[in-house]
Amino acid sequence: MAIPIGTTSRQLGALVRWMYLAVILLGLLTWWWPDYGAWGALTVGLLITLLLWLCWQTVSVNRTVPGHPVYLALLVPAAILTYHLTQTGFSRTPGDYTLVSGALNISLLLHMAMLGLGIMLSQSLLRRAVTRAGVVRICGAAMIAGGVLAGFRNDAEPVHQAMALVGYAGVAVFLEPTWRPSISSVGQGFAPSPYRGLLQIISLALAAAACGLLAWCSPGAAVLAAGGTGITLVAASAIFSRRSRKLLFVGAALVIGGGLGALCGIPLPQAVSLDGPLLGSGERAFGLFATNEGQVLQAVSATDSGLHVLCRTIGPWGAMLTVAGFAVCLVMFLVRARRDHAGDKAKCVAWTVAAMLSAAAMLDRGGLFIPSVVLAFGLTWGLAAEAAGRSSRPRPGVTVLVAIGAIMALIGVTRSGGLIIWSVEAIWPEQGVDKLLHAIFGLILSMTMAWLLGSRNIRRGLAAIVLACLVGIVGEMIQYMTVTDRKFEWADWGAHTAGCIAAMIPYLLCIGARQCESIDATGQGPPTRDPYAA
Repeated sequence: MAIPIGTTSRQLGALVRWMYLAVILLGLLTWWWPDYGAWGALTVGLLITLLLWLCWQTVSVNRTVPGHPVYLALLVPAAILTYHLTQTGFSRTPGDYTLVSGALNISLLLHMAMLGLGIMLSQSLLRRAVTRAGVVRICGAAMIAGGVLAGFRNDAEPVHQAMALVGYAGVAVFLEPTWRPSISSVGQGFAPSPYRGLLQIISLALAAAACGLLAWCSPGAAVLAAGGTGITLVAASAIFSRRSRKLLFVGAALVIGGGLGALCGIPLPQAVSLDGPLLGSGERAFGLFATNEGQVLQAVSATDSGLHVLCRTIGPWGAMLTVAGFAVCLVMFLVRARRDHAGDKAKCVAWTVAAMLSAAAMLDRGGLFIPSVVLAFGLTWGLAAEAAGRSSRPRPGVTVLVAIGAIMALIGVTRSGGLIIWSVEAIWPEQGVDKLLHAIFGLILSMTMAWLLGSRNIRRGLAAIVLACLVGIVGEMIQYMTVTDRKFEWADWGAHTAGCIAAMIPYLLCIGARQCESIDATGQGPPTRDPYAA
């Protein structure tokens, strides 16, 4: 029996989409404490999703990825942290060790990579979610539940405020389907419910109850959420200009309410210190560090605000550029939505507020080290771009290969793998974690190269996998020449090669499944692209 064209792509797309949703829901509900087990689960979940996504893209013959302006903002801390890694992570000078030998620098770099991966997966897999009320409400409810569950744990006090901000972002996501759909949204299959009025009332009541619980858990987060949301709504009213009185009035009321809460003595985050080197201290900020002027700066820790950690690690200018980049992206979303129908504007405002609150959660106390904040950031920022129509321009998929290759190269040449080693050891407390990571890196690199070079030609795909095997030898040689006390280990290259060879199985299955499809099953001409992704 002939298989219709596009069947494999649709099935793989559904599989990876549900996999990513499962990771998001599980992570938002449970990974809100910054321990290595939670980070390990997040790492494994994202890597499995990435591998399934590569298989899907290979079958679909789609070698592009959606663009996003926030990547430019994330490049700022990534570039500065890479500079610090060259100072602490590897050296040919024996005994030239600083703190934990680059482990924290590479950990922060991995954190930036996870943020970017979450945004890319959200855009690629959940781009239709902005018009699917069920998916949106489930994700919003998971964000709210994670914030409430963390708030009820007395032993989790350091993360109460950050997780409450994630909960408020979930409220914005949960309320997004209540706005009336635009003509374009109805054309995409989002039809208004006949019980829309009743659903709106119920949704508003549940959202109000959720806000009350979150405010009880963290009054400071309520003040920050009110002020931030109010400023966003006032900015949206200025950008949209037409029919924006409601936005202006509601935004002004929230700003005034947040200001009154601050005046009433509700504790807010402390002011961030701008002392220290211009480009920060990198991982040395986590230990007592003396500046050139002889001033001893107090060590930062996971309980400090993410903004304070960024100011000390990448410097005040780097932190300000990063935050300014986030703000510019939010404004760009609203400006882009200005051209659309009123219903699309309302959805864009809701997702922009959610993205703003997720960023605030990451910059709040302990937020930079919470795994669920990474998922909330990726989900809200990716779909905020979709709601504004920002990600319509595809970018070459080679950017994914460059990003993966860069993070693998940096992890390979640093003295310590940092977060990825610690997190994997937390869920796999056995010997040979290093070899396991080499195999995983080889598998991911091979699948990425096979996707880019062999989506249409199986010979090129197999040649790409062989090339990935040879990259392992080059990596070991570079590691030997740059890192102190590191040798060329054939066992490491063997593990890398084993991962590359393992990549042949899913790659050949993907190509074979696509070749089993036939146009005779549909009577249509051969499609030029995946009908599901069109």
